[in-house]
Amino acid sequence: MGSLAKGISLVRHRFFSANPFFLVFHITARCNARCAFCFNWEHVQQARERPELTLEEIARLTARLGPLYQLTLSGGEPFLRRDLPDIIRLFATDCGLQTLTIPTNGMLPARIGASLERALADNPGVHIRLGLSTPEIGPELEAVYQVRNAFAKHQESAALLTALACKYSNLTLTAATLCTAANAGRIRDILAHVRRQMPGFISQLALVRGSLTDDSLKQLDPALARELFRIHRAIFPEDDNRPLAGLLNVLGDSVNEYSLACLERTAPWIPCRCGDRLVVLYDNGDVFPCEYLDRPLGNVRAADFDLKAVLASPQARATVDWIIREHCQCTWECASFVNFFYSPLNMARVLIRYASRPAPPRAVGVVDGDGTS
Repeated sequence: MGSLAKGISLVRHRFFSANPFFLVFHITARCNARCAFCFNWEHVQQARERPELTLEEIARLTARLGPLYQLTLSGGEPFLRRDLPDIIRLFATDCGLQTLTIPTNGMLPARIGASLERALADNPGVHIRLGLSTPEIGPELEAVYQVRNAFAKHQESAALLTALACKYSNLTLTAATLCTAANAGRIRDILAHVRRQMPGFISQLALVRGSLTDDSLKQLDPALARELFRIHRAIFPEDDNRPLAGLLNVLGDSVNEYSLACLERTAPWIPCRCGDRLVVLYDNGDVFPCEYLDRPLGNVRAADFDLKAVLASPQARATVDWIIREHCQCTWECASFVNFFYSPLNMARVLIRYASRPAPPRAVGVVDGDGTS
């Protein structure tokens, strides 16, 4: 889908659809890594006891869901589900899906390559953004993931993904680096490695979030975090290959600035649309407004797989009202993206910034890993 068609679709979903704009669906809690920065660690530990939604149940869900613009299929490790391409096909066929994001730790190179290629070939109208988690490089990645030969597997996955991106125009590759108190001093080296050794990848830098097994990882110096985001943009200044990439990247920069302001406790409040325009669905059918709040909205199994019925329930509406009443805000970029998009004032600022920006510069050298030539 080109930029014009995607722009029309964005406008249609923004102004003329009562459906959620953004669905985050954790299709499994199973994971083959054990990262200390994982906000979903409790579900991962309970994975064997959690009854995953089956493909047949997901089909009942998508049949009743209606149009959906943005979907993230997460986990756990989403590629542990062998029916992942079938899940994607259901959302593409039943919901007219436009944009899909899939994060992965990269520990299953062969399966990632085969599963993703099938999804790309079967759904040419869906633009897939594959986020390869890159929190460390070298031996440090093995320590973070607690997986033997983790870095070798990660780089094998990167090579397979680069080959797929050369073959399919509906694929964008992102090296996703979560910035924590533990790896902040190595972010420059990680970014430099992505630039030099992972061709075809754009880097995404995000702040650690949620309830962790080690909350000291969230003790990140705000001034250092702001400097790391500046370096990140210097090393990766260019747009990616997504339709409307330039506008989306300006919006992404605005969201990053807002996240940093939240970290500094200086961010103005933007009405939060979680539980309304953004919804989180977990592997067992539980529905939540976001990945932070422990305020369940309901369960799709109990609602005959009608997500919209869950969102219309008194329990869900009370939670949405609470979010607005309490001026809830956080550093979660997905929530901020939706909040900006549904805020006329902030989107006007984004559009002005986009219209007045110079042409994206060429990437600078990374000889020293700090954005300087």
